[in-house]
Amino acid sequence: GIMPDRKGIPITELGENEYAEIIHLEDEPIEVYKHIVDAGLYPGMHIRIKRITDQNTLFEAYGKKFEIKLEYGENISVTPLKIEDQIDKDVRSLSSLKVGESGKIIGISTAVRGKQRRRLLDFGIVPGTTITPRLVSFSGDPVAYNIRGASIALRREQAEMIFIEDERKETVENE
Repeated sequence: GIMPDRKGIPITELGENEYAEIIHLEDEPIEVYKHIVDAGLYPGMHIRIKRITDQNTLFEAYGKKFEIKLEYGENISVTPLKIEDQIDKDVRSLSSLKVGESGKIIGISTAVRGKQRRRLLDFGIVPGTTITPRLVSFSGDPVAYNIRGASIALRREQAEMIFIEDERKETVENE
């Protein structure tokens, strides 16, 4: 078969306040790839450039801030997003909710795969479901969440891969 041409551009070619979707992470050199993946970046992630300096690119995604060295930016291919496709600023990770607040699940990071993804889906972590943190452990990790009448415990690293929108936003819109 023939591989289609990638239509992306390096993240370093974006301007401040531009939105984009990560479409490819170059896996060579391996040290740079490991740094990018360890930072929590993955294809499919929607980002907004906050600031570009001589040394770093600062951006945010789903309520979390990221900083990547400028030379690593060449290994991150993005495609700019149209205005209607841009991420909603009310989208954030589940870990950002405080006890008693509620959020509506909008998705799970594509970086979560295999058995781990299946486990989250089995817990009822599917788009449209309301989830509420109920209890934080003594050490702060894990946190117990109420979902569909059941309590489940998730570690912070798992909760950061689950995206929600603020329940209050929808309530205000419906009134």
